[in-house]
Amino acid sequence: MATGRPLADVLAEAERVTSAAIEAGVYVARLTADDWGLYRTLQLNTQRLRTMVTEVPVDPTLVVQRLDDLWRSIDAKPKSLRWRLRARVGDRMSWYELPEEVRQPYQAEG
Repeated sequence: MATGRPLADVLAEAERVTSAAIEAGVYVARLTADDWGLYRTLQLNTQRLRTMVTEVPVDPTLVVQRLDDLWRSIDAKPKSLRWRLRARVGDRMSWYELPEEVRQPYQAEG
C-alpha cells in the first residue's frame, strides 16, 4: 500500500467506522420513532443537506447514500401511537419553541 499501513489495519478501521454509523442510525431511528418533532426537524434538515451537498468538497454520492441508509432505518422503525397522532396534525401546529431572546454566548446578561 502507498501509505505503509497494513491492509488489515485499514479494513479494521473501515469496519469500526461502519459499525459506529450503523449504531448511530439505529439510535436515531429509535429516537425519531418516539418524537415526531425530532423526526420532522431531521427530515427538513436532511432535505436542505441534499440540496447543498454539491456546494461542499465531499463526495455527494456517498453523502446521499448514507442519508438514504439512515432514512431506511428511520422509516423501518415502528412509530408510537403518540407519534402517529402528532403526525396527523403535521406542520399546522408548531413542534418547537423559539427562544424569546437570542443572547450571544459572551454577552453579559442585562
